[in-house]
Amino acid sequence: MAPRTSLKIQIVSPCGRSNESKIRVGVSLLKAHDFHTIKRSDEHRTQTPSIENFEYLAGSDHWRLQTLVQALEESNLVWCARGGYGATRVLNLAKPFEFNALQHGQAALVGFSDITALHAHRFNAGQIGIHGPLITTLATSSHEARTALFKLLGPCHNVISQFGHALTRSPMTLKKKRIFVGNLCVVCHLLGTPVMPDFDDVIIAVEEINEPLYKVDRMFTQLAHAEVFRNSSALLLGAFTQPLSGKNQPGKAQHKQAKYYESVVALAHNAFPHLPIAFGFPFGHIADNHALPVGAYVDLELANSKATLKTHGLNLIDEEGALS
Repeated sequence: MAPRTSLKIQIVSPCGRSNESKIRVGVSLLKAHDFHTIKRSDEHRTQTPSIENFEYLAGSDHWRLQTLVQALEESNLVWCARGGYGATRVLNLAKPFEFNALQHGQAALVGFSDITALHAHRFNAGQIGIHGPLITTLATSSHEARTALFKLLGPCHNVISQFGHALTRSPMTLKKKRIFVGNLCVVCHLLGTPVMPDFDDVIIAVEEINEPLYKVDRMFTQLAHAEVFRNSSALLLGAFTQPLSGKNQPGKAQHKQAKYYESVVALAHNAFPHLPIAFGFPFGHIADNHALPVGAYVDLELANSKATLKTHGLNLIDEEGALS
């Protein structure tokens, strides 16, 4: 463990381009809470006139790969600026020694969305990461989400609980199971790659944003057909938000979102009838994006249609702390 003031944090952009003002706000928020050893490795982009410099990428594949590898070797905590797209390109480019360095670098990786691909690669080596707010989403995260994040970074005696709903009323307790948390679409895109984790005896937690139901159905069906969850322990559903529409009034939109989520749960049960399924957990592309460990051991309790997920602090800082 380290005090906040000496924890080495490095900010990287392995995926999409970020809004500079949002990064600065995120960094200011960290400094306001005594995280002062912060290095920005996302700033000095090496732009060359090549096909790699698509506007949706933070920089060339080579630059994004090298800054990430270096950050994982130098820091305690590598915090991703943004998701978007680009992590799989980095993994595909990596030579064997870089592929290994990405997997075994000492730092804990923080991020979600497209960062799922990097979490998956490190999960395979037994590493523990954090599925939680990005630097660019820290300021818009809820107070509860930021508090949960920093509690997760704290001592192992911190107990962090998330609450959801269970499809079954039958009591069930899963003790000390590894958990994988990620974006559903990215998990599907890892099928057939060397990065795809082995999910046997693992609790899988997924979230998604702005996908119509038929695409969610397609993704669940693809994973079921590939049988990658065949021997998993349970499936947890976080936030699934329907595609945005400007035609709905707030009340109607809320009703449609509730119906949409009910359908997502039904689709999950249809695709994976053998798995205990719990839903309604606060993680994903929402302001109330509570951090969860990726690769850590957790406990899951299902009883009376309620679900409780419990994990412990990761011992990265030596005291609790709530962000305001």
